[in-house]
Amino acid sequence: MKQAFIIMQIGNSDLDIVCRDAIVPALEACSLDPKRVDKHNQGHLLKSEVVGFIRTADIIIADLTNARPNCYLEVGYAMGLDKFQNLILTAREDHNQDSPNYQKDGPKIHFDLSGYDILFWERSNLKGFKNELEKRVRRRLEEVDMKSNDLSEKAKELLIKASKNGQIIKKSSGAGLTIQINNENLAANATPEEEASLEDAIKELESENFIEDKKRAGEVFLVTKDGHRLAKELEKNNNRNT
Repeated sequence: MKQAFIIMQIGNSDLDIVCRDAIVPALEACSLDPKRVDKHNQGHLLKSEVVGFIRTADIIIADLTNARPNCYLEVGYAMGLDKFQNLILTAREDHNQDSPNYQKDGPKIHFDLSGYDILFWERSNLKGFKNELEKRVRRRLEEVDMKSNDLSEKAKELLIKASKNGQIIKKSSGAGLTIQINNENLAANATPEEEASLEDAIKELESENFIEDKKRAGEVFLVTKDGHRLAKELEKNNNRNT
C-alpha cells in the first residue's frame, strides 16, 4: 500500500480532530496508509524517523496551522528532496490574508510559503475540507504516476534490474566505465554512445527520485521506495505484454 505522511503540530486537540475527521479519511479514501510521527514511530530518534517518512511517502500533507517551526523545517526538507508533486499544504482559514477572520498580529503563513497553493479549512466545514483534500490527493497521485511514463526505456530497464538487489554501482577509472548491477557490468564492451546512454539513464532515475546517491559520491545509488514500487509496476506491464 502506498504511504502518506502527515506533518502538523503535535499535541493540539483541535488539530487532532481535523486530522482524525478530515485528513486521515481523505488519504484512506485514496488507498493511502497515513502515518504521523507521534502515532507511528518505531522507538528511534524522531528526527531520523521524520526524515525516513518524508523520503518514502508517496503523498505528504503538511498543515501549517500555528506556524510551528518543525513543520516548516520538515516542509523545507521535502522540498529539498524535490517532492513538490508529493506535497500538499493546508492551514486553518484564519491564516489566509483574504479571510475576514485574519488578524495582522495573529497566526499566518510565513512569507517563504505564502506564495504556494494552500488549501485552507474551516472548523465548521471539515467535511468540505475532506472532500477537497481527497480531490487534490488523487490529482497528485496521478501526476506522480505520470512521471514513470516520461522515463526512457533504458532508465526503465536499469531500474528493473537494480530493484533486484537495490543498488547501482558506477565507477570511472583508467580502464573505463563500470556500471554494475547484480554483479553484471552493463558497460562492459559498450560503445561510447552506449556508455553515455547508461549514464543518462542513471541521471534520469536520480532526478526523479527513483534512486538516490546515499553517500553523495556518485558511485553507489540505492533504489528508493518509489523506485522499487515503479519497478514492480513496470515488470507487471512487461509480463502483460508478453
